[in-house]
Amino acid sequence: MTERSKSKSRLFFIEILIIIVFFSICAGVCMNLFAKAKLISVESSDLTKGVMVAQAAAEAVKAEGDSPELERLLGGCRDGNMIRVYYDGQWQKLPRKEAAVYELAVRLTEEQGVLAAEIRVLKGDQEIHSLKAKAVQP
Repeated sequence: MTERSKSKSRLFFIEILIIIVFFSICAGVCMNLFAKAKLISVESSDLTKGVMVAQAAAEAVKAEGDSPELERLLGGCRDGNMIRVYYDGQWQKLPRKEAAVYELAVRLTEEQGVLAAEIRVLKGDQEIHSLKAKAVQP
């Protein structure tokens, strides 16, 4: 092998290494973007379902007031002025909190014939959505 061909082969290998490094960096950036997109998609899905669950609870409070029928409609359990409903990762209702991923908490208070409900949807300790509803009690 001549000196010139050794120089060309070294240059070729350096070019290949630079190309490999460049594509490795690009692949790392793309994987990071895909991971962030997935996280944003999950958060968006949680927010959408949380808003729907909270709105359904508000409508149930307006329709039934503070009655035993409200607890049955929501499918939860009452603890004083709180009604709690537990959900798994696919938003299916659960009877207990042990395996729950999401929680709907409805706090009921009554003042001068007006029923107020503070509705919160939680994922663990993090609040996904909250709203307040009021209904006139008969």
